Amino acid sequence: MKDERKQIRIGFVGAGTHANNILYPSLAYLDEFHVKRVALCDLIEEKAQYTASIYGVSSTYTDHRKMFESEELDGVVVCINAAEHPPVVKDALRAGLDVFVEKPTSVTIEDAEEIMRLAEA
Repeated sequence: MKDERKQIRIGFVGAGTHANNILYPSLAYLDEFHVKRVALCDLIEEKAQYTASIYGVSSTYTDHRKMFESEELDGVVVCINAAEHPPVVKDALRAGLDVFVEKPTSVTIEDAEEIMRLAEA
């Protein structure tokens, strides 16, 4: 019987200690046929390239907006400092992407409410 599930194309934002030691190692448990690791972004190019090489991610960026525009993504995993979550999450939602972001989603109620409105839209 042929498996008809769609391949999900995922991008990643963040290549820091938490991403590399805690979150991204869990990628080993995902079926690579159904979850394609497309692109990874970090402000420091060398960190993005290093992390991408470890986890089998095809492309790297230093600007998440450029990644969202250039790649055909279904969703994005955001693993950066919580204070930096809102602009990246908002840009991803505006780009029509599903978003996984660790808590807290934001550090202000105003940003959390705006993210909620964008997600609902």
